[in-house]
Amino acid sequence: MLATGLALAASACYRNVPLDPAPLAPGAAVRLYLTGDGTARLEPRLGPQTLAVDGRVDSVGAGGVTVVVSQTTKTYGGTIAWMGERVTIPTTVIARAEQRVLDRRRTIAVAASAAGAALAAMFVLIAQHGGGTPEPPGGPTGPSP
Repeated sequence: MLATGLALAASACYRNVPLDPAPLAPGAAVRLYLTGDGTARLEPRLGPQTLAVDGRVDSVGAGGVTVVVSQTTKTYGGTIAWMGERVTIPTTVIARAEQRVLDRRRTIAVAASAAGAALAAMFVLIAQHGGGTPEPPGGPTGPSP
């Protein structure tokens, strides 16, 4: 039962919804898109051609948003995984902010599909191998007298 719950949690679907950088709260999973100036200014810290930064908000202050970075997205479409380094992104170079939220509709659809596939597999196994109890020795009526 625990394994089923963990599998469902791991297969949950998420989507990013736009939000204003001002109300970002510590712990929120976010994607921060940079302005062109932000890409240039943060290149020494984030590497070249960084379009967006994904991670968890560590703190929000007058200087910007400090993010525990999990990955960066490059302008050419590639992503670079990070190991949780903290980077402060000035609010003036954030073009758009998105928060990662659970997409309940897609998660339910995926869970229902997985449950249906598991049920179908169970029926196939029962049909191939039988689902009853083994017959007693000597057949269904026992030994002949």
